[in-house]
Amino acid sequence: MFTKMFPELHVSDVEKAVEFFTDAIGLTVDFSFEDEGQLDFAVLKHGDMMLYLHHMLPDEESDHPKRMRLYFELPDIEGLRAELATKGYDVSEIQNQDYGARTCSLIGPDNYEICFQQWTKKQARSSTEFAYPSRDFRYRISYSSQSYQGNSLCLSISSTKPIAS
Repeated sequence: MFTKMFPELHVSDVEKAVEFFTDAIGLTVDFSFEDEGQLDFAVLKHGDMMLYLHHMLPDEESDHPKRMRLYFELPDIEGLRAELATKGYDVSEIQNQDYGARTCSLIGPDNYEICFQQWTKKQARSSTEFAYPSRDFRYRISYSSQSYQGNSLCLSISSTKPIAS
């Protein structure tokens, strides 16, 4: 059924948002669409990760707090933090989290919080594959046994190849 999930951020200025995510984060523009001479929509990529930017946020709401954060997981948080600071971005200090990660963040376009995370504890991951009844797809459920307050920290459900008939 599903093969990917990706966020779409509603922004007030797609060009400024593209500039931020390509310069600070290193994403590349995969597709863009202009409406009446202005960039209205862009798809940014890095490997299999995708981020959609769409000009749907009214200008008067651009400085309001957002109800979501973007998290980027990486193996070298110190290196990224140093690179962002060198480029002039106001990136927070690295903090150790009680759930086994180190994080830092910065405020991106339209007041979105952009977070970076490096795991400090090795996570035991497991997965299982199953066929969905009466469907021609297989699904893989992956989870981490690292827990926070008794709850699973990570759960991922992804579609794999269709079942051969």
